[in-house]
Amino acid sequence: MTVTIISARQPRKVLYQYTDDVRWEKIDPGHYKSTDLLPVHLFVCNELSLEPKNYPLLLFASSEEKLRQFFEQIVLKDHEMYIHYAHFVDYDLIEEVLKMASKQSTYQKNLERYMKEYGEVLLPGLVHGLTEEDLRRLDQEIQKKLKELAKNQDGKQSRRRSAPQSHED
Repeated sequence: MTVTIISARQPRKVLYQYTDDVRWEKIDPGHYKSTDLLPVHLFVCNELSLEPKNYPLLLFASSEEKLRQFFEQIVLKDHEMYIHYAHFVDYDLIEEVLKMASKQSTYQKNLERYMKEYGEVLLPGLVHGLTEEDLRRLDQEIQKKLKELAKNQDGKQSRRRSAPQSHED
Protein backbone atom coordinates (compact mmCIF):
# COMPACT_ATOMS: atom_id res chain seq x y z
CA MET A 1 0.00 0.00 0.00
CA THR A 2 1.19 3.51 -0.84
CA VAL A 3 -0.16 6.71 0.64
CA THR A 4 -0.02 9.90 -1.43
CA ILE A 5 -0.42 13.40 -0.02
CA ILE A 6 -0.96 16.39 -2.30
CA SER A 7 -0.37 19.87 -0.94
CA ALA A 8 -0.40 23.24 -2.66
CA ARG A 9 2.34 24.56 -0.36
CA GLN A 10 5.21 22.84 1.38
CA PRO A 11 4.07 21.46 4.76
CA ARG A 12 7.15 22.52 6.72
CA LYS A 13 6.15 20.85 10.00
CA VAL A 14 5.65 17.51 8.29
CA LEU A 15 8.96 17.71 6.44
CA TYR A 16 11.24 19.28 9.01
CA GLN A 17 9.81 19.32 12.54
CA TYR A 18 9.07 15.63 13.07
CA THR A 19 12.31 14.18 11.69
CA ASP A 20 12.59 11.73 14.61
CA ASP A 21 9.36 10.06 13.54
CA VAL A 22 9.56 10.22 9.75
CA ARG A 23 12.37 11.19 7.41
CA TRP A 24 11.75 12.46 3.90
CA GLU A 25 13.92 12.26 0.83
CA LYS A 26 13.47 14.48 -2.20
CA ILE A 27 12.81 12.39 -5.32
CA ASP A 28 12.16 15.24 -7.78
CA PRO A 29 11.28 18.91 -7.43
CA GLY A 30 8.03 18.91 -5.46
CA HIS A 31 8.07 15.13 -4.89
CA TYR A 32 9.12 13.75 -1.51
CA LYS A 33 9.03 10.17 -0.22
CA SER A 34 9.12 8.99 3.36
CA THR A 35 11.83 6.53 4.36
CA ASP A 36 9.42 4.81 6.74
CA LEU A 37 8.17 1.20 6.33
CA LEU A 38 4.91 2.50 4.87
CA PRO A 39 5.89 4.57 1.82
CA VAL A 40 4.23 7.96 1.75
CA HIS A 41 4.62 10.19 -1.29
CA LEU A 42 4.18 13.92 -0.85
CA PHE A 43 3.61 16.17 -3.87
CA VAL A 44 3.93 19.93 -3.37
CA CYS A 45 2.18 21.63 -6.29
CA ASN A 46 4.04 24.94 -5.98
CA GLU A 47 7.40 23.15 -6.35
CA LEU A 48 6.62 20.80 -9.23
CA SER A 49 8.49 21.21 -12.50
CA LEU A 50 6.59 22.34 -15.59
CA GLU A 51 6.38 18.92 -17.24
CA PRO A 52 3.31 17.31 -18.81
CA LYS A 53 3.31 14.55 -16.17
CA ASN A 54 2.73 17.27 -13.53
CA TYR A 55 0.03 19.22 -15.38
CA PRO A 56 -2.91 17.74 -13.43
CA LEU A 57 -1.33 18.75 -10.11
CA LEU A 58 -0.10 22.15 -11.31
CA LEU A 59 -3.73 23.20 -11.65
CA PHE A 60 -3.78 23.23 -7.82
CA ALA A 61 -0.71 25.44 -7.36
CA SER A 62 -1.46 28.25 -4.92
CA SER A 63 1.39 30.50 -6.04
CA GLU A 64 0.24 32.97 -8.69
CA GLU A 65 3.76 32.94 -10.13
CA LYS A 66 3.75 29.14 -10.55
CA LEU A 67 0.21 29.23 -11.95
CA ARG A 68 1.21 31.92 -14.45
CA GLN A 69 4.26 29.87 -15.54
CA PHE A 70 2.04 26.82 -15.97
CA PHE A 71 -0.58 28.78 -17.94
CA GLU A 72 2.09 30.29 -20.18
CA GLN A 73 3.43 26.80 -20.88
CA ILE A 74 0.06 25.26 -21.77
CA VAL A 75 -0.80 28.26 -23.98
CA LEU A 76 2.60 28.04 -25.69
CA LYS A 77 2.01 24.34 -26.39
CA ASP A 78 -1.67 24.87 -27.35
CA HIS A 79 -2.81 22.32 -24.79
CA GLU A 80 -6.55 22.96 -25.19
CA MET A 81 -7.72 20.59 -22.47
CA TYR A 82 -5.63 22.27 -19.78
CA ILE A 83 -6.51 25.73 -21.10
CA HIS A 84 -10.13 24.75 -20.66
CA TYR A 85 -9.46 23.62 -17.06
CA ALA A 86 -7.43 26.77 -16.41
CA HIS A 87 -10.54 28.85 -17.07
CA PHE A 88 -12.13 27.22 -14.02
CA VAL A 89 -9.05 27.76 -11.85
CA ASP A 90 -8.32 31.43 -12.59
CA TYR A 91 -10.36 32.83 -15.45
CA ASP A 92 -8.80 36.29 -15.45
CA LEU A 93 -5.22 35.00 -15.35
CA ILE A 94 -5.64 32.52 -18.23
CA GLU A 95 -7.42 35.17 -20.30
CA GLU A 96 -4.52 37.56 -19.64
CA VAL A 97 -1.98 34.93 -20.69
CA LEU A 98 -3.98 34.09 -23.83
CA LYS A 99 -4.22 37.77 -24.70
CA MET A 100 -0.49 38.33 -24.18
CA ALA A 101 0.27 35.36 -26.42
CA SER A 102 -2.17 36.72 -29.06
CA LYS A 103 -4.07 33.44 -28.95
CA GLN A 104 -7.35 34.65 -27.52
CA SER A 105 -8.95 34.87 -30.96
CA THR A 106 -7.83 31.31 -31.75
CA TYR A 107 -9.73 29.93 -28.78
CA GLN A 108 -12.72 32.14 -29.61
CA LYS A 109 -12.73 30.63 -33.13
CA ASN A 110 -12.49 27.13 -31.68
CA LEU A 111 -15.54 27.80 -29.52
CA GLU A 112 -17.43 29.00 -32.59
CA ARG A 113 -16.36 25.87 -34.49
CA TYR A 114 -17.57 23.67 -31.63
CA MET A 115 -20.87 25.53 -31.67
CA LYS A 116 -21.30 24.80 -35.38
CA GLU A 117 -20.28 21.14 -35.10
CA TYR A 118 -21.91 20.15 -31.82
CA GLY A 119 -24.31 22.97 -31.09
CA GLU A 120 -27.48 21.12 -31.99
CA VAL A 121 -26.68 18.32 -29.57
CA LEU A 122 -24.52 19.60 -26.72
CA LEU A 123 -24.65 23.36 -26.33
CA PRO A 124 -28.35 23.84 -25.51
CA GLY A 125 -27.93 21.80 -22.33
CA LEU A 126 -24.77 23.70 -21.47
CA VAL A 127 -26.41 27.08 -22.07
CA HIS A 128 -29.13 26.31 -19.54
CA GLY A 129 -26.40 25.58 -16.97
CA LEU A 130 -24.57 28.89 -17.50
CA THR A 131 -24.92 31.56 -14.87
CA GLU A 132 -25.34 35.24 -15.65
CA GLU A 133 -21.68 35.74 -14.68
CA ASP A 134 -20.62 33.04 -17.17
CA LEU A 135 -22.59 34.74 -19.92
CA ARG A 136 -21.11 38.19 -19.13
CA ARG A 137 -17.62 36.78 -19.65
CA LEU A 138 -18.42 35.67 -23.19
CA ASP A 139 -18.07 37.83 -26.26
CA GLN A 140 -21.35 39.63 -27.15
CA GLU A 141 -21.70 37.81 -30.48
CA ILE A 142 -21.24 34.41 -28.84
CA GLN A 143 -23.75 35.35 -26.13
CA LYS A 144 -26.29 36.14 -28.82
CA LYS A 145 -25.61 32.86 -30.67
CA LEU A 146 -25.86 30.78 -27.50
CA LYS A 147 -29.16 32.41 -26.51
CA GLU A 148 -30.57 31.84 -30.02
CA LEU A 149 -29.42 28.23 -29.93
CA ALA A 150 -31.08 27.67 -26.55
CA LYS A 151 -34.28 29.35 -27.76
CA ASN A 152 -34.36 27.23 -30.93
CA GLN A 153 -33.74 24.06 -28.93
CA ASP A 154 -36.56 24.93 -26.49
CA GLY A 155 -38.90 25.43 -29.43
CA LYS A 156 -37.96 22.05 -30.94
CA GLN A 157 -38.49 20.26 -27.65
CA SER A 158 -41.90 21.84 -27.07
CA ARG A 159 -42.97 20.92 -30.65
CA ARG A 160 -41.87 17.31 -30.04
CA ARG A 161 -43.88 17.13 -26.82
CA SER A 162 -47.00 18.60 -28.42
CA ALA A 163 -46.76 16.67 -31.72
CA PRO A 164 -49.49 14.01 -32.06
CA GLN A 165 -48.22 10.48 -31.64
CA SER A 166 -49.05 8.12 -34.48
CA HIS A 167 -49.77 4.55 -33.47
CA GLU A 168 -49.72 1.78 -35.98
CA ASP A 169 -51.83 -1.29 -35.15
